[in-house]
Amino acid sequence: MNPLLKALCEGELVELPATIDEIRASTHPAHREEFERELGSTAFNALPHLLMHWAIRAGGAEPGTPFASVTTDMNIPPFCLTDRSAGGRP
Repeated sequence: MNPLLKALCEGELVELPATIDEIRASTHPAHREEFERELGSTAFNALPHLLMHWAIRAGGAEPGTPFASVTTDMNIPPFCLTDRSAGGRP
């Protein structure tokens, strides 16, 4: 069974891809190379944050979208999608 990953975004509960394969498959084809590059170059301890960023992005959120809470069976803190092209960090 895949992990549960749901987020409260602007008052609406949304389901997000919860595995690397699901994130990859849900990521727009124009951004998959960027996803793969970041996945391969991210330090082990930063992977949860990177994966949450891409799960939210693959789920259709725009950079800067605040997520009030993330409900998961994984231990990931609350999250806000940052616009990393403007210098934000995962």
